Amino acid sequence: MSPTPPAPRAVPLRVGFAIDILHPGAGTENQLVLLLQSFDREWVLPFVACLRNGANVAEADIGCPLDVLDIAKIAPPDGIRGITAMRRWIRGRRLDLLVTFFRDANIFGTLGGRWAGVPVVSSRRNLGRGYWHTPRELFMLRLLNRMTRAYVANSEAVRAYTIETERVSPESITVIPNAIDLARFRPSAVPILPEQRWRLGLPEGFLIGCVANLRPIKGIDVLVRAVGTSEVLRDQVHLVLVGSGPLEGTLRALSAELGIAERVHFFGMRSDVPDILRVLDMAVLCSHAESSPNAVLEYMATGLPVIATNVGGVPELFSSESVGRMVPSGNPGELARAIELFFESPELRSEMGRRARQHTEAQHSIPAVAEKWMQFFDRVHALSHTVFRPSDEPPVVIKKSAS
Repeated sequence: MSPTPPAPRAVPLRVGFAIDILHPGAGTENQLVLLLQSFDREWVLPFVACLRNGANVAEADIGCPLDVLDIAKIAPPDGIRGITAMRRWIRGRRLDLLVTFFRDANIFGTLGGRWAGVPVVSSRRNLGRGYWHTPRELFMLRLLNRMTRAYVANSEAVRAYTIETERVSPESITVIPNAIDLARFRPSAVPILPEQRWRLGLPEGFLIGCVANLRPIKGIDVLVRAVGTSEVLRDQVHLVLVGSGPLEGTLRALSAELGIAERVHFFGMRSDVPDILRVLDMAVLCSHAESSPNAVLEYMATGLPVIATNVGGVPELFSSESVGRMVPSGNPGELARAIELFFESPELRSEMGRRARQHTEAQHSIPAVAEKWMQFFDRVHALSHTVFRPSDEPPVVIKKSAS
């Protein structure tokens, strides 16, 4: 059931979103852009501040004003200038709320928002592995959290992790799931034809896809071992690996060692991922840790049967085993047996793909997730003791501004 839209507002909330840099195609950035383009402007007027300029930022189609603040470093004296720039941007855009994404934006946004008198909401979208939680950064987080009004996590696993590690109150953190563009990621309307695969550079045969960076945490070596050591799979299936990263050489060597080099295909970064997914037979994500993987939602929305490791927020994406199958992480044998089950049963693949698509339509559509965000903004603003009064102070000098 869709959430109830928030009550109509006489004046829409002016909500700012601060992020370190806007990389088109990255997971968090994609989620942010989907929301920015879909907010009902009668309830929310969004504005975006990037701390630093990035490739293609000037051409980014985000549906709202975007300003580059040119904040380079946290250390003095740049840090003080950065906080000042953030405060001036907040006041210049007359914001009612500020939402921060990533480490640097959280630091500058929290301090600048506190100085400007605007409630700050901090986003949590990872489980801290290799990103946030060195002792020094955890100490800094806990200090900043004293100035933060509320938090948003994209899974219950991230919420629990944040409560435990950052010591935030359970009442202050709300879970809002990731959204998926159901028009972009959709099942094929016609049976898969050899020409469709040929045009995409894909081989014929049974295709298992994995969209992930080639990094240790993604566990792609486990998938290669699962196929390479299975008597059922090794001569019958092809692996389609979409993504780049430092382990490509290692994975190529492992494929050769297992005698399946000609069946493991490295496609690197691709802009046509939805087209590739539509011509696969099934998809796998075998990570050792995930908060709420967009790749799994993309698989499900495309109507693919999915196998994913039982880590982090992955179980929250599956309502039952009829929607997606989970296996332990780091276990090639268990993964191979799960793949074999799907390989040998076209009926199972078809039924699970159909149910997966239905599940994403019900739980992860862009309108449904955007409404949850708008409800959240209304609650935070209503509970806030600080109401920002518009100022005539001009915004900072910016590199790019779209009105």
